Amino acid sequence: MARVSPRTSGVSSESSNQPLPVPSSKQHFRESACYNSQNATDLDHVLGLNVDAIIRGGIKKFTDEVGRLWTSLADYYIRRKLVEKARDIFKEGMTTVVTVRDFSVIFDVYSQFEESMLALKMEEMSDSEVEDEGSNGEVGAEEDVDEEDDRLNVAKVGEEA
Repeated sequence: MARVSPRTSGVSSESSNQPLPVPSSKQHFRESACYNSQNATDLDHVLGLNVDAIIRGGIKKFTDEVGRLWTSLADYYIRRKLVEKARDIFKEGMTTVVTVRDFSVIFDVYSQFEESMLALKMEEMSDSEVEDEGSNGEVGAEEDVDEEDDRLNVAKVGEEA
């Protein structure tokens, strides 16, 4: 019978005696908070978990991960399409954190969120302009009338003063 050496089998004898690393409770909680925020609709409706309470409990317990946990909570509401609630969470997080590091983590994610919301609104506006252009033939005619009305209103205010 051929004998297989550890080199040829790809398994070293040193690593086979080592136990697998066990994640700390903080690391486990961080991973589960990330999972909870990414699977928001499934957890609420199917499993009946109160993700908000779970993450807020982690914010109180793991004080060195507060910034990341606040952003996970806001991400949870974003994925549930509760944008205003997510904004409130970002603001609450920024007003309650005590370290600059946590504030900057929340602020960076919050500003990225607002930039993406602004880009989405701009895209929607450009899409609606394209639809208006296709149905009316000319978009500029209405804009000229609006600009003229604005000029008239400004002229009236100037005359009154």
